[in-house]
Amino acid sequence: MNHARLVCLLLAVLFMLAAVFAACEPGTDPGDVTDGENGSDKDEAPNSYADDDTVYHTKCFAGDCVYYSSFDPLSGYPNLTFTLLDYPGDTYYACQDPTCYHNSASECPLGGVFPVCIVQREGELPVVYLIGRNNEDIYSFDAKTGETKKIGRIEFKGATEVWFYRGKLYIWASFGSNFIDRPFIEIGSLDTVTGKAEYLDVGIGTKMFGIWNERVWYITDRNMICSCALDFSDVREEYDVGIEETEYQVNKHTLGGFIDDGMIYFERNVRVPEKFEGDAFINTEGNGYTLEFTMISDIYVLDAADIDAGEHLVAEGVRTFKTHNGDLYYTKMDYDHYVESEAYTYTMDKGTTVESEVDGKTFCFDGGTLYRYDHESGNTVKVCEDIGTNLSVEDSDNFHYALLGTFDITDDYVIFGGRQYRDLNDELKDRDCCNYMCILDLKTCEWHVLVPTNYILWEEVY
Repeated sequence: MNHARLVCLLLAVLFMLAAVFAACEPGTDPGDVTDGENGSDKDEAPNSYADDDTVYHTKCFAGDCVYYSSFDPLSGYPNLTFTLLDYPGDTYYACQDPTCYHNSASECPLGGVFPVCIVQREGELPVVYLIGRNNEDIYSFDAKTGETKKIGRIEFKGATEVWFYRGKLYIWASFGSNFIDRPFIEIGSLDTVTGKAEYLDVGIGTKMFGIWNERVWYITDRNMICSCALDFSDVREEYDVGIEETEYQVNKHTLGGFIDDGMIYFERNVRVPEKFEGDAFINTEGNGYTLEFTMISDIYVLDAADIDAGEHLVAEGVRTFKTHNGDLYYTKMDYDHYVESEAYTYTMDKGTTVESEVDGKTFCFDGGTLYRYDHESGNTVKVCEDIGTNLSVEDSDNFHYALLGTFDITDDYVIFGGRQYRDLNDELKDRDCCNYMCILDLKTCEWHVLVPTNYILWEEVY
């Protein structure tokens, strides 16, 4: 009798473990399930977001934690990890499989991926949407169940900006199209239920601004602000910016911008900052962080509900900008060289032997100051001033900094990556202190590092 009970107990444990592991396995490749009317047998699956009119546009922030990809020093693959806001510096693997080593894309379902959009309803754990290492496959990770699955594939490279709306991901891909016969496709959508992908094909370069009033808003490289239906039909020309931008670095340039709560913010006069007289370092040096890779512009605002009222200037000399609740948050070009402030040696990475020829110099690009333009009052205020770190990092050689983006903005916080230029202690003085992820409290203007760096050199670990 005791033996029979033991066997039953063992079977129960085995079934429980099987259920746990099944929840952690990657989902079936949508390429293997194409029996449905629209290319998938999931056509009839319910869309739990069909009646949700919230536009989700956050890359890493999820309530009391942030998600990001952390590189494994042995495999060289990124793994999806998260850090709790109350415990900065402590990193946890998002993968919930207790037997997983988290050290290669082949062994970990959350290896080789980068977060591009996080969806979190009130009182629920988030769903994190991810792009694969090949910049084409899209996955979802449900923090409640631990399930990771591939939901579809996009035919362009790199999900630079991603919005989630009514069960679909709307994607702008700055790397461009994989379509040989349609090279300018840079905006598309992916149904997270059916896996069906659709694309906006206008024959010229585009930059997506966002979603408002049940329409997708974007600008073309002819500087025409347009909108279309959510299925990319009914294309309308909304506003002609009326300028021809000067080409730089690439053969074309599409103006950046966002639409948020009906307010359209867009660039004019995109330019390289003028050189600083007598400062050879910033004019010629910097390993990719100097003026050669820094663009500034002037930002204008347009009310989408009253386009005929026209545009007006918001700010000049803007370095980075993003929107939240209809307001514009931005930094301005405010370069300074803190030559005498700290004992500091500029190096490319901690542990490397290659150093800059100019030692003992720290510098900042934006003065550590964050501005906010209030769209209702029309006033601009300094949210936080000279916090001791830039609020963005520009690195032409580091795709992962670019993928993180300038910052995520919530009602209370700004998540950003930035170069620290002040208060460098002995531990930091021998490195180029570009922190991978920081958090700024918008009420107190206090900030701290969440993730010091995304790279861990082998000799520092083993």
